[in-house]
Amino acid sequence: GRKKELLALSGGKKVAPVPIEAALAASPLVAQALCFGEGRPYIVALLAPAAPALAERAAAWGVSPEAVGSDARGEAAIAVVVAGVNAHLSRPEQVKRWAVLPRELSVEHDELTPTLKPRRDVIAARWASVLDRLYAKGAA
Repeated sequence: GRKKELLALSGGKKVAPVPIEAALAASPLVAQALCFGEGRPYIVALLAPAAPALAERAAAWGVSPEAVGSDARGEAAIAVVVAGVNAHLSRPEQVKRWAVLPRELSVEHDELTPTLKPRRDVIAARWASVLDRLYAKGAA
């Protein structure tokens, strides 16, 4: 994980990711949230979907649970969650871009410790292509 729980953005601002992640994960749609932005211009988030809420929405929409995150209705539902959290944050703390992962983070995939704390370095390496795409979309 991180020795210090702060992200130093490229503009010099330091942001504590844990309160942002907790606010995002408070939604019934989000099981886990991790913010990234060390040395980058803004904060992005990887959101692991909450399986029960996804299964319920998938059944209602007639899509597979894995497809809810990439479905336009699923993206819109998550966008509402992110916008709600951003409304209570200062500009540098706001999540500018986000991606819904296809599954929850797990101990089996070495993404969580046995005490269920995220291994940020492992997660950043495993999902590097997703993080790169979030920053490649252009300036926020």
